[in-house]
Amino acid sequence: MNPSTARATHFPLSPQCCVRAGHAGHVGQLGSRHCVLAGAVRRTAATWPTGPTRRSLLRVTAALAATGSLAGASGCGLAGQAGPSTQEPAGTASTVPSRVMAMYATEADHALVLGLPVVAAYSPNGKDFPPYQGDRLKGATPISSYPEPDLDAITSAEPDLILVASTDLYEPDVIDMLRKIAPVRAMADDSQDDWPTALRGLAELVDRTDVAEQFIADYDARSARLRERVQERWGGSSFAYVGPLGGGQFWVGEATMLVSTILHEEMGLPFASAVPPSIAERRLDISYEELSMLEDADLLLVRTNPDEGGIAIDTAQLQEFQSAPLWDRLPAVAAGHVFLNDVYLYYTSPLTAQANLDWIENTLLA
Repeated sequence: MNPSTARATHFPLSPQCCVRAGHAGHVGQLGSRHCVLAGAVRRTAATWPTGPTRRSLLRVTAALAATGSLAGASGCGLAGQAGPSTQEPAGTASTVPSRVMAMYATEADHALVLGLPVVAAYSPNGKDFPPYQGDRLKGATPISSYPEPDLDAITSAEPDLILVASTDLYEPDVIDMLRKIAPVRAMADDSQDDWPTALRGLAELVDRTDVAEQFIADYDARSARLRERVQERWGGSSFAYVGPLGGGQFWVGEATMLVSTILHEEMGLPFASAVPPSIAERRLDISYEELSMLEDADLLLVRTNPDEGGIAIDTAQLQEFQSAPLWDRLPAVAAGHVFLNDVYLYYTSPLTAQANLDWIENTLLA
């Protein structure tokens, strides 16, 4: 993707959207892992909190240490932080955090499912939360946390636990500053595409395993019910998840992304031939002249990207994509089997998985 294309594509800034190889010069939106934009993070000083926040920090640090969670996502976590001389067992009432800061939407989702109080969370525009979260974050402070975390706002929120997708998202000195505010819990990199594993890991830390297991069981039961309906309506129909990039280019989502895995593995729908098996095979430079690659897709899911405000759909970009000369010739378009899919449902969390089931029920089965 060239710089002009990147400017035309107003994606929400997020840790799950960086393109690792060959795109380090700008923020992309298409990776299922994470990248660090070198030099992009502020180096402002953060003050050490006092009072209740510091006491909570010591309690939660004890729990993190007791469960081995100090290592975080990639061998780094809270090393060097001081804790009480006698560590309390993980999950006791005194170690459950009471003020959680979520550095991105997916981390907020895990905390919300477990009933943890989220006092501050990622906002794509600094004032609104992603639509799929509804009013679950009512009363929480919206904070810009990526690619440059607002350390002053995070400190003012007085969290006693900060959730990040990975410590690799920020430069080491920024992680150190966050650790001076509160303990940092990094969700394991290996579970970024496996929300049940990530949810169980956090649940074990805060003694909410029963809550996590109930959510997962309810999700699985609903998914199974929807599969029967999807098979009855769309059984055997191949699909592709696509998204405009602007500048006359689009991309086809890989088989391993959340929307694709839910439709394929849980709903039993086959992939169209254009769907790449993994992120390594995914192209970011497909021109509108190559739309014919989607001819064998019975269903087309079109991702709607947000405008610069991070919430409303970029209708101009969508209209440009759907006005391409070859668009109307696609069988799925002619059959009226084109379905818009919100950008935030791309990311992996318990609430985005649940929102994808909502989308299947309210859109694909409408």
